[in-house]
Amino acid sequence: MTGKDYYLILPLLLYGLAIADLVNSWRSFFFSERRYWPYIITSLLLLEAAFWNFFRMNEWMTQDSYQSYLLYSRFIITPLVFIIVVAVVTPEQATEDIEAYFKSNMRIIFGCMAVFVALHFLFVPPSEVNLVETIFRLFMISFLITAALLKKPELVYFLFALRLLSYFILN
Repeated sequence: MTGKDYYLILPLLLYGLAIADLVNSWRSFFFSERRYWPYIITSLLLLEAAFWNFFRMNEWMTQDSYQSYLLYSRFIITPLVFIIVVAVVTPEQATEDIEAYFKSNMRIIFGCMAVFVALHFLFVPPSEVNLVETIFRLFMISFLITAALLKKPELVYFLFALRLLSYFILN
């Protein structure tokens, strides 16, 4: 086990906990009265984001990443913000009206998602900045803040389309 593998354990464990919480809440999808598409799509987008971050974490962490606590903390803060988003997205089982729950928490959900996306600027050294990726990330942050302020569930569908578009633009 290398030093890098040792330091990857904690952020990957945090993403794993978030994934478990997210998937555990999906049992409510089986009940038609608890099925709400903007909520389902948001949870799928969060699951995909967790997988993507889990996959990319090994690439982002370099030998310099854990030379000091300050440098290493960026790898801890990002999954912690993600856990907060997932904790807000996943309602308690006693919550009957998923639609009302989701709408009432949209500001927190999308505001924290904007912070989560913004924290990814910490992973790219200035010498490796990709202009297209930076512009797209800034657009996504702006969109997430707008979604948080407007609290329009329909914007989730546009967010889904943007995420699909990002596969073609950024890959």
